[in-house]
Formats: sequence, structure tokens, C-alpha cells
Amino acid sequence: MNTEPFIYFGAIQTEVEPEIYVGEKRATVLTVEQDKKFWFTISPVKEAKVTTVNEDGTRETLEEIEI
Repeated sequence: MNTEPFIYFGAIQTEVEPEIYVGEKRATVLTVEQDKKFWFTISPVKEAKVTTVNEDGTRETLEEIEI
């Protein structure tokens, strides 16, 4: 663990909603409008690994984007 909690979030831009994990914790998905979805989670780990599990079971690591 690091110090303060960190928020991880992003937009889902596919029709099929993947499972998104930050470390071992599954992210929460929010539907904002009919087809607009976002994911988020709060983690005590700075620079945690974010992965998606696609419908076919493949895993993909998401790249970090600094804002």
C-alpha cells in the first residue's frame, strides 16, 4: 500500500462491456446515457496495474495516460 487513496477511471468505448480490474479489485461501471459508460475504482495503491478481461477471456493491460 502507498499513502492516500487513488482514483482510477476511464470511458468504455466498446459495445460489449469488458470486466475491468485495478490490481485485484473489479471496477464499478456507470451508464451515464444510453450508450455512454464509464468505469472507476479507488485503490490504496499508486500506479496500480489496470487490466481488462474481454468477452473471449483474453486479458489486456491498459496504458497510463497522464492528465
